[in-house]
Amino acid sequence: RTEPERTIFVLTLDGEAAGYIGGFYSKDHSVFYVPRLAGSMEYLRLSPGILLVNEVSKLLISEGTRCLDLTRGEEAYKFMMGAEKYELFRFDFAYEADKIVSK
Repeated sequence: RTEPERTIFVLTLDGEAAGYIGGFYSKDHSVFYVPRLAGSMEYLRLSPGILLVNEVSKLLISEGTRCLDLTRGEEAYKFMMGAEKYELFRFDFAYEADKIVSK
């Protein structure tokens, strides 16, 4: 199994970390998934997370990445950037002898 390529982007102001994005690329680099995004409370008024998403998006576009996936969650910044709410589903399967039974 090949591990995804992980990357961290950090926005610094006055030598301090103001925000970061931690994510990973799909195998073909067409999608960059962002399960971790954070901004320093000290710089909150400057919106470091949104600033960073904007700059990282430009970089990803220049590299040929087609999608920035901010993953699940209903954080306000996602909707400010055009997210739409959708349902996620989970399926659990039980194995009995030679058949699969959905729960």
